Amino acid sequence: SVRLLVHPKLVDLVSGWYPEASVEPLIALDCRGMAEFTNLDYHMPIGDLPAVFMDTPDKLQNRRVRFMRSDPSFRNTILETMNWSSESIIVGVSWRSSHVDVSRSNAYIGVQMLEFVKNNLPTNVQLMCLQYRLTDDERTVLDELGVYIPAVDFFNEVLLHGKYVGICDFVITPGTFIKQLAGLFDVPTLSWGENGWSSLGRREYPWYRSIATLQIERDHSLSSLAYQLSRWLNIAIEHTFPKFNSSRESLLK
Repeated sequence: SVRLLVHPKLVDLVSGWYPEASVEPLIALDCRGMAEFTNLDYHMPIGDLPAVFMDTPDKLQNRRVRFMRSDPSFRNTILETMNWSSESIIVGVSWRSSHVDVSRSNAYIGVQMLEFVKNNLPTNVQLMCLQYRLTDDERTVLDELGVYIPAVDFFNEVLLHGKYVGICDFVITPGTFIKQLAGLFDVPTLSWGENGWSSLGRREYPWYRSIATLQIERDHSLSSLAYQLSRWLNIAIEHTFPKFNSSRESLLK
């Protein structure tokens, strides 16, 4: 039997991911000497597992990955609620972490940059907000752009957050937890950021097949990044939905 101890907010998500395991909220990082752990044969921090089971590039590349399934009925409910066509392409968007300081600010774009992205997409593309902990100013901008904002506390309702991510056709997000949710639901995703340790020295993100990464410099241009995001989305839409290609030529001009 396997017990998984995770952050309390992740219990429902991980329970759905590994229903055959016993998933419980993490009580203490250091559980040595605690009576309830004395009957276990092994205990290992989950972050140490890759060093044991994926210690070569080949093992990492060819490992088996278990994905979460999206919910078509949930998607249809959103389409009906928003009066969107059944042929609508849903793009989930986020632009920052919930914690922004001077060292992190260069890695994120402002919500205003979504206006450029939206204006250069085919008319059948609908944007859905995946960002957690929205500010009032951000909500105002999103409302003006016609971006759908789910009435959900994404910061705490992680499983529900994943359900919204899972019904998207594409996701654009910086390297926040949304990137992990998109990988878990196997949604084509464009992320961006500086080449951190989690990339393991690789250009492409090694952990999920559906995630492409734009490597940016610390002093990158935000307007250039918005252009790249928009261009990627148009090309991805063209290849995935060939009949919807109304904006790419005008964008490339």
